[in-house]
Amino acid sequence: MKVIIPDDIKSSVKSYLEELECCKRCVLRYLGYSIYDEAEGINAEEQNGVTENTDNPAKKMKANPCRVCLDILSEQSMENYLTTFPSDFEDYKIPSVTTCVAFPTSVILREHNLEDLKRIFKTTSSTLISQKINKVHSPSADFQVNINIKYEDDTKETEGFIKTHPKVSAKLNLPGFLKTYKDDKFKDVFPVPPEIPNKSVSAEISYSTNPVYLGGRYLKFSREMGQTPFIVNNVAVTESSVQETIFPAISEVLGYSAKGLPENPRCVHKKVLEMQFIYYEGFAIRL
Repeated sequence: MKVIIPDDIKSSVKSYLEELECCKRCVLRYLGYSIYDEAEGINAEEQNGVTENTDNPAKKMKANPCRVCLDILSEQSMENYLTTFPSDFEDYKIPSVTTCVAFPTSVILREHNLEDLKRIFKTTSSTLISQKINKVHSPSADFQVNINIKYEDDTKETEGFIKTHPKVSAKLNLPGFLKTYKDDKFKDVFPVPPEIPNKSVSAEISYSTNPVYLGGRYLKFSREMGQTPFIVNNVAVTESSVQETIFPAISEVLGYSAKGLPENPRCVHKKVLEMQFIYYEGFAIRL
């Protein structure tokens, strides 16, 4: 259950979180802000305070990542993630993309009782990703960008919790389990507040797409024409096949450069799709 901070102590809580070197976005999440418009007042006050308080020296910039999100939500981290995208991504023949992100287990423990990190990350990163690859970001897009956040100390930091609760340590089960976890028990398996991280996070980017199905029928009038090319010792036994007759026309429309059969089920489609397998049942093709 998310903690609700009373308005009269929000200022004190905010100062304490800043002393712990939490990033600005995590401070707002701890204060219970989930809609960015609500946070405009705090940001405005902070900017005014910086402007008016010119006599005080500027605070030293923190050298370590945020205690809570490990700087995953920082603008600089998101810019770093974008450097892993291929430079020719704009050439992919897709109108829109959606994103899927996976976080280290330690981040889920660090952000316990906060506004959902994954939702905040997707909200803040979608615009940057769209600008980087020049594609529209849409939750219903067939093409998915998978962002896997890596943290070097993840295993070390979560060792105590995993040993105590080995059956619920899976990332998919962990957030739901923590909602009902007692605070005093949580302190026994994970430090509160979280320790200052010494390592930065990195990201691995991969892509996946939903299949495209083509269906139709054909009539074959020759028994000598096989379904697929018949090749022995790199020599074609037959002049042609159903595959060699049909696929050039499909390839010209869809633009793929590889095709697969049940015995060769995984061929990557160049800049459009991944074609997993192709089968014939009245000319049914899965790309």
